[in-house]
Amino acid sequence: KALETNYMNKFINKVIEILVERNEDGIIEGHSSNYILVKAVGNKEDINKLIKIKIIKSEYPYLYGNKM
Repeated sequence: KALETNYMNKFINKVIEILVERNEDGIIEGHSSNYILVKAVGNKEDINKLIKIKIIKSEYPYLYGNKM
């Protein structure tokens, strides 16, 4: 877990692309190309789309960010 957390922390303040897989109560969730789980505010129209997210924090097992 410590190795994963250290790896995830490297993405803070960076923009990554995720494939949005679900939307629950206005929060989208998806995976990056390197299989990191990411959550951000979004809508159901984002599902099955590639979205750019600026990462603002890391809380294992998720990265959290804002849509670009």
